[in-house]
Amino acid sequence: ADYPDSISHVAVDEFHVDLEGTRWSLAEPIDFSVGTGHFSLADMRLQSDQGAMSLNGLYERDEVVAGSLQLESFDLALLNPFLDSDHQLAGRMTADVVVGGEPASPQVNLTADLVQAPFPLADIDSMHVTAGFSEGTVDFQELDLRTNFGRATGEGTVSAPGAGVEDFWARSDLDLDLAIVDGDWSFLEQFALPALDRLAGRFDGNLRVAGSVTEPLIRGHVHSSPFHIHWLHLDELESEVFVDHESMVLGDLRGHKEDLAMTGRIEIPLELDLMSEPVSPLDGPFFMQLDLPAGSNLAPLSVATNAFVTTSGTGRAQVIVSGPLEHPQYQ
Repeated sequence: ADYPDSISHVAVDEFHVDLEGTRWSLAEPIDFSVGTGHFSLADMRLQSDQGAMSLNGLYERDEVVAGSLQLESFDLALLNPFLDSDHQLAGRMTADVVVGGEPASPQVNLTADLVQAPFPLADIDSMHVTAGFSEGTVDFQELDLRTNFGRATGEGTVSAPGAGVEDFWARSDLDLDLAIVDGDWSFLEQFALPALDRLAGRFDGNLRVAGSVTEPLIRGHVHSSPFHIHWLHLDELESEVFVDHESMVLGDLRGHKEDLAMTGRIEIPLELDLMSEPVSPLDGPFFMQLDLPAGSNLAPLSVATNAFVTTSGTGRAQVIVSGPLEHPQYQ
């Protein structure tokens, strides 16, 4: 006989699995049911020396999906056998994931904490995130990331309605507000950016990230103390920032070297999308203008820029450097 709508009920008294040398076991017996277009699981808890996992769920085709997953100090290294990646995961995660709604348009809410997780670009000391997903939009209510390069906090949305999992990021529009606290410019030294060679110093900043992943628009304000790059050395710099997919601009720049104050503007060629590493093309246009007010002590100018061997006296000055990034000319 054929019973296409029948539901099977299954009871599991014991369950053990060894994963990466760690034994996971059911904390207590469980019951679940499965059938055509149906699945339900009562509370299940797996535990080990490397953390614990609790979950439950309900699925009725075309009607409802609901469930939750809790991770307790879960060792991310246990996922490495299932990932096709040269980078080996590490760190511990505690998370609470809740799913609800219709199967065609589920809603997901996440609260998660990750600690001691090294990644290729930065070592995460800790990360806290609270976010929700609905109708193709990830809404970050809270993000707090602490790494060896400083701290970043933020909120906002990443949205790609209609996109699948594989192309969600590539098709996403961005609307994010980020704050950087005690950031380290040396983070950018990991990329092939000759325009930012020998960049160093610590900075705070507030940034708004808009546009799309393929053509991002970043606007904000930064304060750096000190600020060093191969052609400019300041004790302190404050500037408005504008970045798009082809340039980075430090406008309304205000800074000083010792008692020498200056204002100006810097424009750097930059090929930027958030799918790959940024590049500063050597044949791209570079521009820097620094203005020194009348009566300035010019002695620190020789150590603030690479334009002069020695400087002395007082006066007013303007330094302009422009041309292809590879060989700009002083004016």
